[in-house]
Amino acid sequence: MTKSNDERAGVDFLDFLFTVSISAGLTPEVLEVPGISGLLSEDWQQAGRWPSTDEVFNIGVYLLGLLNLTLSWFGYHASVKARPLNYFSGYGMVRFVLDVILVIMYGIMLIKYKSFNVSLSLLLMVYFIFVVWDYLKVCEYWEKEFQNKKKTETLFKRYRREWISVFAFANVAVIAIFYFALHTNRWTALMLAIFITVFYRYNKNHRASWERLFE
Repeated sequence: MTKSNDERAGVDFLDFLFTVSISAGLTPEVLEVPGISGLLSEDWQQAGRWPSTDEVFNIGVYLLGLLNLTLSWFGYHASVKARPLNYFSGYGMVRFVLDVILVIMYGIMLIKYKSFNVSLSLLLMVYFIFVVWDYLKVCEYWEKEFQNKKKTETLFKRYRREWISVFAFANVAVIAIFYFALHTNRWTALMLAIFITVFYRYNKNHRASWERLFE
């Protein structure tokens, strides 16, 4: 198998995992695990009534997981298109393994949408993995790309996308600390988590005006 075929096979495998994760998240009953049911099997769905406040919150938690899964799919394809994984290097293989772990975690977030504690904990781990993944990417492409970047540029400008990951992880960590330790309102924590999710994906691929403050 050629290097290009290996890259295509890895992407196809992760696409398959994304499909499995979103399918299991929508209809976890197919897993036949006792006590686990999906959003489509909720009482308010079956009874044809408006969801209660707690049920609306659960829908929001589900949306958080769904946003992370779908936006990560687009982000993953954009990232590997620009800098493909080299499965023959240690850095590339570890990045691929982390990708698999991330997709599995997205699926668990969808399945465990009734527990915001679990979802927020998983979200914190997801963003930590993002930081590690970006670090491994820099190591993998150090000689080809990052080593030759202009030394006159600020560290933020040279590693803009990587710093976005660090910034997003730090913000999710703050949200988790305020929620778990200081018992911040759950709606506030959820809305902030959703905002960071969208903020992260947008700023990864679009240069924002606020970034000029760090240049």
